[in-house]
Order: sequence, then C-alpha cells, then structure tokens
Amino acid sequence: MITFQELLEKTLTPAEKKKREEIAKAMEKDNPDMPMDKKMAIATATAKRVAESDFEPHMMYDPNTGKSEKAEKPEDHERLKKKGYTHEKPEVKEGKYKVNIKGEGGATVQARSEKEAIAKVMKQLGIANRFAKDRSFMKKISVLGETVKEKPEVKEAKSSSGYELYHRDFSGAMQHAYAHAKKKGFIVDKDDIDSKVAMGPKRPSSGKTNRYILDTNKKQKLHVQVANLDNKRYELNMYIESVESLDESVISDVKDIVAKKQAKKIQGVMVDMFTASAISQIYDKVNDANKAKMDKLKITKLADLAMKLMKREDFVTENTRAKRDAMRAMGKRGIDPADVDITATDDDRKAASKNVLMQIRKATDLPKGGDLEFPSGKKGKISQDDAKKIDRLFNMLKRPADKEKFQKVISKDLNSIKGLLRKLGR
Repeated sequence: MITFQELLEKTLTPAEKKKREEIAKAMEKDNPDMPMDKKMAIATATAKRVAESDFEPHMMYDPNTGKSEKAEKPEDHERLKKKGYTHEKPEVKEGKYKVNIKGEGGATVQARSEKEAIAKVMKQLGIANRFAKDRSFMKKISVLGETVKEKPEVKEAKSSSGYELYHRDFSGAMQHAYAHAKKKGFIVDKDDIDSKVAMGPKRPSSGKTNRYILDTNKKQKLHVQVANLDNKRYELNMYIESVESLDESVISDVKDIVAKKQAKKIQGVMVDMFTASAISQIYDKVNDANKAKMDKLKITKLADLAMKLMKREDFVTENTRAKRDAMRAMGKRGIDPADVDITATDDDRKAASKNVLMQIRKATDLPKGGDLEFPSGKKGKISQDDAKKIDRLFNMLKRPADKEKFQKVISKDLNSIKGLLRKLGR
C-alpha cells in the first residue's frame, strides 16, 4: 500500500509493486522483528532493481508501415509506445509503385509503402545524398501505386443493423466496428482502444475469437466480437448496449471499483476508490425508494451526493467505523437511512464547486484546461495535462489519511500544485 510520503519519493510501476510485496512477505517470515519502515524501504529498493532486470527485450511494430524496432530496455518500450508502436506485426501488403522525379528520371519498384518506394528509386538513380541536403527536393517527386497481391474474395453480407459481417483481416473488422458505431452517434474511447485492443490480447488465430467491451462518449458501451474463420475471413459481431439494460450499471461499476480496489472510468469520468466506496456505502444504507432514485443518477450526480453527505458527516467510510462506534458509545448520533436526502440544495452544489479536486477533475475533460478557485480566495488556471497528472496521483493513494494530506497540499494555491508536480518529476 503506497503512502503519501512514498508517492513523493518515488512512483512504482505495477510490476515493481508486485515484486515489493513478494519481497516484504519473505522478509516478514525471515525477520518478523524488523521495523516496518525499514522493511518497506529495503523491499522497495530491491523491487526496483529486480523489476528492471526482469525486462525482456522484444520487437515492436509501426501498425501503418510495418517498420520494426527492438525495445532493449523499459525506456525504449515507453518511447515506442508513445509513437504508436504495438507488439503485433501488422499485415502490410507489398505493392508496385511507379516513381517519377522531375528532371532525374524514374522507375517502377516493389515496396510496402510510398516512402519505401521513393527511397528505392532515389538509391537506384544515385541521388539519395542530394535529398539529404535539400528536403525541398520532394516537390519534384510524383508516385503512382497499385497493390499487386490478389486480395482474397470475401463474401459480402450485412447484419440486421447494417454493418458488414465478413472482413479480410482483423484490423479491418475492428475499424469497421468503430466506424459503424460512430454512424450511430457513439464515438469509441481512444484510451480503451489502446489499452484493450492495441495493447491487449494478440490477434485471434484461425478458429479463435477475440471479445471486447469498449467505452463510448455516451452511457452505453460497445460490445465487439471478431472471429478468425480461416486466416482469410474474419467475422464481426457487434452491438451497442440499450439504455434500458443500464439502470443498475453505474452502481455495478462503482461496486466493481470497491471490490477490485482499482479506479476506472464510469461514463467517461475517472472514479477513484475513495469516491466509489462512499457512493457504495450510501447506496447500501438507503431504503428501496432512495435506491431507485440513485439508480437513475449519473456518476457525476452520485459523486456530488457523496461529497454532500461527507460534509454533513451522515456517513463514514469503512476505515473510520471504529471511530463511529466510539462516538456512538459516547452518545453521538450514527447514520439514519431516513436522513439521506437524494436532492442536493443550492448550498450543497456551491460547496461542491469549491472543492479543488473536483475542479481539477473537470479540467481533465477540457482541452484547454480549466480555472481553479482555492479556499483562500486565490485563483489560477491548470492545463489539461497537469490536471490528469494530479488526478492519477490521487487515485494511486489508498489510505484516507494520505488522500486528505494530498488534498490539503493541492488546495493551498496553484504554486503548491506546480511544486508537487516538480517534486514528483511529472
């Protein structure tokens, strides 16, 4: 479990966290009397070294040109990933290109792309060095190209909703699914495509099927299934969830975050463990009539409700149950489900709008960032990138005490936020 102090010192990768836990358990068994802070410091340093040594060099590919490059170390992998490289070797078809260079001549060559064809012809004509010295040379080049490999015949057939069932390759099937969803008014989340498709399981082999559930710009998700029939034909099946089937999906997603103890997007909004736990506890405590009202609320409204009730101290998180019991023993009032009011007042909305973390989260959805107003009355502007960094850092914290410390830091002023990001090297 990462603490606020550990976050300031170093951010561990998932692999390093897992290795640290394994090392810490082994140390606990061998030396149970060792102080916890010393044990975790040793485990953290060891995990970092071991995780780096476990990295295996591998090939990565440009999905557009088929160009390959080897990732020798973790830094290479991150660099190539940012350039759009994936682990799957794309099916790049070779074609015949006719290249003509004004005043120099031309030739017809076999190549996988126009760029490769131009390079081959310039090498044949012995003018590659001239191009290196004068890039305006490209204006003299014209290219005509046509694919010479025969494409396999694919029987055309459409589903009842209008999308093409059969495709020549896996990528074509997935691209068609995104395009068809867009025609229906649903834009698939690019981050979901990157994490679940591009960086997810490899393409299905003959007779196998890949399945995906992808977020969209709306409440409904896109369900996609692509089956490799015989390495020449890929069958696509897809559908978009109906609104009626999603009455309890928000609450289900919230409870999934609590169960897995991992933040995720709900309706396009990143929800952390702390907020999900608060919403889940409220839902479990209210009566059936109020549950029905909560089922119809969007995640942003549910989050506002959670902040409102925390402000009123009408509920407590699991980490403060002991404190609540002690207060009850002293005669303090505990939560009464009948006290829960689903409708937020104007004062509640105004108080929520002053929450710096909530303002930062809103800025993550704005391309130009957003304005911040701090409790002290100071104002500032945060970029979308910085807002996303702060949101990710907050979601990494597990303990409520650490979350509270983090919020105190970012609630001072804009300089405190920038100082925190500089200290973390973000």
